[in-house]
Amino acid sequence: MKSYLIKILSGTNLGAEFIADENVVYTIGSSDECDIILQDKFISQIHLSLQINSKEIVIKLFDNSKIFIDGKEIESEEITASYFSILTIGTTNIIIGPENADWIKKESEIQEKKDDTSSNTEKIEFNPQITDNKVNKSFYLFVFITIIIISFGSYILFFYHYKKVEKLSNINKPDNISFEDYLKKLNICFKIGKENNIKIYVKNPNESKEIKNHIKTNGSYSFIDLTNMIESCKEIIAIYKLPINIISNGCGNITLTGYAEDIKLVDSIIQKIHQDVYAVEEVVNNVLLSNKIIMKVSEILESFDLIDDITVEPYHNYIKIAGSLSYSLFNTWTKAKEKISKEFGESICFEDQVKIAHDPAVSLNLDLTGIYMYPTPYFITSNGNRYFEGSTILDNYIVKSINYNKIIFIKNNEEIHYKF
Repeated sequence: MKSYLIKILSGTNLGAEFIADENVVYTIGSSDECDIILQDKFISQIHLSLQINSKEIVIKLFDNSKIFIDGKEIESEEITASYFSILTIGTTNIIIGPENADWIKKESEIQEKKDDTSSNTEKIEFNPQITDNKVNKSFYLFVFITIIIISFGSYILFFYHYKKVEKLSNINKPDNISFEDYLKKLNICFKIGKENNIKIYVKNPNESKEIKNHIKTNGSYSFIDLTNMIESCKEIIAIYKLPINIISNGCGNITLTGYAEDIKLVDSIIQKIHQDVYAVEEVVNNVLLSNKIIMKVSEILESFDLIDDITVEPYHNYIKIAGSLSYSLFNTWTKAKEKISKEFGESICFEDQVKIAHDPAVSLNLDLTGIYMYPTPYFITSNGNRYFEGSTILDNYIVKSINYNKIIFIKNNEEIHYKF
């Protein structure tokens, strides 16, 4: 049986030696977490590549030697090198040696056995400084440095502003609580402005006095009394004499609600609030168009006898006018649109979705000679044909209804109104 002298060159058992025989079971590793037992394979032919991931250890061998972890057999994988080096995982040293080896007591025995077997013993030193191992260590070092850089960058990005607040604070607060959490506990929030000036929003002046007792005046910060902030916004709204209300969430954001006949005036209000009220960070515009505008537009359409053919839909800050008119009525809509624009000027935005309908009188060369309502509604064309409700004209136009000034046709489930 061939024997080998194994010398430990690093790790906890630096300098220890022992004699290893072929086909003998040895234990690699003596940590509390795992025991890795190799069977039927000499230790010098093994390369271990350990990866810690949820306490899982991956071991790679030359061949299909059996591997046991915590008493459970696992399959071996392809090996990439033929050396083994001392590894340290966390604070645990993974060492080479026989199971339950006592290095201090065995030293003399090992030395004697080494002298007796020097003729047929080949000395193998497992040097961790092998080139491949250097590559592994360089890779781990690169990963470690990368993690440090990312962590430091994240600290700067996510906690920079909070640290600015911490610098301002001489907080008389419970231990293990940040200044931000302290403000939240008091139901108070803060924001860092564009010029790094800190705004602390309070509901009333009494709260600001309480917080001032915990903050040094060695930085740029200001207390915002929400009552004063809202009152300042109300004063601006009052100038424009619009029925608009204001709601605040208590942290520099306000919402405008109500109705207005001039949407562009609302935009002016928002601009002036941003300009004059330092405490406001954001203004949300929830002001809707007044029903008075819709009624006025409807009255104009009715005066041109278009109310049945055109719909008026109010949106957040504009009015959508849509419909389908015959060619003969489209000029009428143009005149109505001019009157609407003249009535409202530029105070309201309109979206014109009125389209020219497919005119059956034009496409079918419909030349009406008369409309009659007795005994049942019908109309006569120049060629003498009579058409009643439910009749079909060329190109599959169905007559839906007939009255003195309008005929309604249907084609492809679409109504087409033809007025006289």
